[in-house]
Amino acid sequence: DKEKSAELSVMGVLWVAPFCFVHYLSYRKNFWKVGGSIKKQLYGLIFKKFLNYDDTSRSQISTDKIVMTLTRDVNTAVSNGYITTVDLLFGSVPNILYLLASIVWLQLQSANGLDPVPLIAASALVPAVAFILVARQAGTFAGLTQFSTAENACISYVIKSIINYQLVADYDRRTSTEQVFDCQRSYPSWNIHALGSIHVCRPWTRRSTP
Repeated sequence: DKEKSAELSVMGVLWVAPFCFVHYLSYRKNFWKVGGSIKKQLYGLIFKKFLNYDDTSRSQISTDKIVMTLTRDVNTAVSNGYITTVDLLFGSVPNILYLLASIVWLQLQSANGLDPVPLIAASALVPAVAFILVARQAGTFAGLTQFSTAENACISYVIKSIINYQLVADYDRRTSTEQVFDCQRSYPSWNIHALGSIHVCRPWTRRSTP
């Protein structure tokens, strides 16, 4: 009985201790400046590359593309790309390995010995679920692309309106300018982006709201 109590105590400590360490790392990662430093580097590199374009190349890049690249695309690439990959490699993958190791250890401690069936089932189930979730996200990626295109067009129109404001005011075109802007904001692509995060669990929401 004492040996079992000691084993249970050790297992309890081993189960709780990692959570304390993970909580500490989750708190400290806010001060590692990983995401902010990467964004800063990307901002500088993109802006430097734009300034070193020749006149022909620079004329093909509109102002809205530069603005949206620096304000939206960099954040998306770092947050949804780099940070997500780091979380996957150092979060989900170790958890899966820990699960498999736990299965092997529990089987070795049992009287029946090692049974490969649960190990193979767990090894096949996790990648299968991950593949299904990624496949279900295909519609979301397409929706985000449509949303980005609509957003770029909207920002481009706003920038052109600001640059040509004096002409808009002189010819009293404020009302028509606002109407065109409202039409651009009513594109279904805006609604696709809003519904994109729940496509995985609710496929019937893929209908574009008019």
